[in-house]
Amino acid sequence: MPVRDLLSAASGASSAGPADPYFYDVSLLLNGDGTNGAQNNTFLDSSTNNFTITRNGNTTQGSFSPYGNLWSNYLPGSSYLSAPNNAVFNFSGDYTIEAWVYFNSAITTAQSILSNYTGSAGTASGFDLYPKSVSGTVAFRYFINNGEQIVGSIVPAAGTWYHIAVCRSGSSTKMFVNGVQDGSTYTNSSSFTSTATLKIGSTDGASEYLNGYISNVRIVNGTAVYTSNFTPSTTPLTAITNTSLLTCQSNRFIDNSTNNATVTLSGTPSVQRFSPFNPTAPYSTSVIGGSGYFGASSDYLSMSAQTAFNVSGGNWTIEFWYYRAAAAGTTVILENNSNGLNGYSIQTDTSNNLVLYVNTNIITSSSSMQLNAWNHCATVRNGLTTTMYINGVSVGTSILDVGSSNGGLWIGARSGGSFGVSGFMTDLRIVKGTAVYTTTFTPPTVPLTAITNTSLLENYTNAGIPDLAMQNNLQTVGSAQVSTSVKKYGTGSLYFPTSGTNYLSCQTNPSVPLGSGNFTVEGWFYFTAVGTNNYEMISKETAGAANDGFRVVLNSSQKIVVNMSSNGTAYSLTITGATTISSSTWYHVAVVRNGSTVTCYLNGVSDGSGTFSGSLYETNTFWALATRGGYGTTMQGYIDDFRVTAGLARYTTTFTPPTSALPTY
Repeated sequence: MPVRDLLSAASGASSAGPADPYFYDVSLLLNGDGTNGAQNNTFLDSSTNNFTITRNGNTTQGSFSPYGNLWSNYLPGSSYLSAPNNAVFNFSGDYTIEAWVYFNSAITTAQSILSNYTGSAGTASGFDLYPKSVSGTVAFRYFINNGEQIVGSIVPAAGTWYHIAVCRSGSSTKMFVNGVQDGSTYTNSSSFTSTATLKIGSTDGASEYLNGYISNVRIVNGTAVYTSNFTPSTTPLTAITNTSLLTCQSNRFIDNSTNNATVTLSGTPSVQRFSPFNPTAPYSTSVIGGSGYFGASSDYLSMSAQTAFNVSGGNWTIEFWYYRAAAAGTTVILENNSNGLNGYSIQTDTSNNLVLYVNTNIITSSSSMQLNAWNHCATVRNGLTTTMYINGVSVGTSILDVGSSNGGLWIGARSGGSFGVSGFMTDLRIVKGTAVYTTTFTPPTVPLTAITNTSLLENYTNAGIPDLAMQNNLQTVGSAQVSTSVKKYGTGSLYFPTSGTNYLSCQTNPSVPLGSGNFTVEGWFYFTAVGTNNYEMISKETAGAANDGFRVVLNSSQKIVVNMSSNGTAYSLTITGATTISSSTWYHVAVVRNGSTVTCYLNGVSDGSGTFSGSLYETNTFWALATRGGYGTTMQGYIDDFRVTAGLARYTTTFTPPTSALPTY
């Protein structure tokens, strides 16, 4: 068991209630509890007006939101973050470099974690921290003073969070992996400088890309935070004395040290809630909130004309959080007008700037929003001046007001579905009569409420089937819904009726890759029909019969079959179970990868196994229940307590299936 897992196991359950010590590895959790018939398709106005909101297209909602403090940055290869060269990254005395890192696949080439390396052999300057395979031996390595001065012996595995730290105290430099010194002590008290930018997930020349997640990167220049073996923090790091950089720990790309370095993106990094730390409480709409997901131009929300949306003539505030998943030209976030005139339209342009259109009057933000990160946006009229803010900072002002309009309100697109957004939004609040923000401010850290003069509050907390891991918003297709009549544990289960195309899909966010690491995919299944078709149970495949990912199906012979692909064109592994499945019976099904062995457990007993080497093919794939990427015959029946654990083989031999509902944190 990796050191990180040993630490988690030792931590045990929370004194406040049941807890999963490995919850940080859970990337999807659906317990099916809720109101009978509930889906993710009904949207509510949480202001006192309680306006009716009409759903268009496949707009959905769920638990991924900008709130909470457990974050990481996903770097899918060929992507990295950087900060400008600064003297605070040059070392003349004690220092500490640390981060949490998670690799999607086995290390074959160098993957830089943190670096300001520049130059070539014999003249190189700066530092570089990375794992690398040399002659088939993989180890963490620390490069400084023109050479690899520390080479460890701990072999980093795929699908595991590692805390890595390099510290110099006096003339002694040590590298620690999960709090244990790795490699020999390097003795040197020289000063080290570099003219290069600081890179996270890459090194000089934009190479040696990290493929995985990185969290809580901290540089402390002037202090050796660790001088001997230690227990890594189980909570996010803070900006202690001498902190030069603290990043990869927020809902956006930001340096939380007092230096406030500008973090620049290259490629397609994204902010994700998958992190090395366990939550201290289960998902709560009052603490974490929710969000709406808009995936195409046809996905939007609309409301009929209301005087409450006509804010012309006084003070007003329009604000929201926006996580833009793709830069695809001009998009309309919010619009209220009459035949394209008067009213107002808040948009993004082709440069990802925020734009307020009021007839021919325009405010365009002086800086752009970050892609694949949460941005708090507010447009405020105070007196005669209208100011636009992004993340609490003014990015444009003008002496203007919106025009009077008797039109409706559209969220996520223009009327009819043109110029649709792609991404997440939450806490859309219109306050008619109050300038909520009049100077630089800290963006909200908890879900918004209906303060005085609130005309509309759309906070997307009405999901009937939320992901309790708080990482995905699921689309309930057809009549997929909560059922309280048939369940294994808790108050309900996920119900897939006996006719039509009914399934769940969470293609709204990059799913944590299973890669080449260990994993556990499990749930309770209850079939109301068996034997006549291949009934799809679980998939992580693209649309159509591509045989290109992960699939669990009940075949027409009433046996459970597991398929896995490593090449995207044909299954590399097929496991066909030996047990005949009956209808109207609960079965616990767990597919577990432990090293290269994949086992399908049925009610805690192996029902078949096989060997799968390398990485699972996962390009453009997403988790779905009761379907095969939108293809195949929908499973008919119920699913309860469905859980995906990335990076951990929870079961490695015969076991007793869970005897109660799974813990939710």
